[in-house]
Amino acid sequence: MTKPVYAFYPSPCGMIALFAGENGLQRVLIDVATDHVAARFGGAGRLAEPLSHPLIAEVVAALNRYFQGQLQTFDLPLELHGLSPFTTTILHALQQVPFGTTCTYGSLAVAAGHRGAARAVGRVMAINPLPLVIPCHRVISVSGLGGYSGGRGLQTKQLLLDFERSILGRDDG
Repeated sequence: MTKPVYAFYPSPCGMIALFAGENGLQRVLIDVATDHVAARFGGAGRLAEPLSHPLIAEVVAALNRYFQGQLQTFDLPLELHGLSPFTTTILHALQQVPFGTTCTYGSLAVAAGHRGAARAVGRVMAINPLPLVIPCHRVISVSGLGGYSGGRGLQTKQLLLDFERSILGRDDG
């Protein structure tokens, strides 16, 4: 197996690092410092020009469409390795949460067939390797936003929710 390729994408919510393996997108890091990524992950992958790698170019094109309000669901090849069956089930259910909407940790647990597993769903959201692409920012607690492990935490989560609602012409946050 070859080392993953990584590239950077400047977005409205900060610099995004994209990691791609042979068969799909492996990891997304939001609002990162490029030197931090190179220091932490440089030995585990190689830096690529975004448009020189076919998969990274596909991801960049999808992100461009998303941030222009032209894409609401990511349909990209993904490589999700080392995840438990429960985690995989929750992440697949999460992909069904519509653009510009939110659900609670508990309702996502029910949708995934795991009633009563709201806390476990929260733990899955915290380790989601592909935030934004697998939209964990759309999952909130019954008492408010909950948490967010991407970017600058709740600030990034709110930014993404507000962005999606603005594209739909709604302000129900």
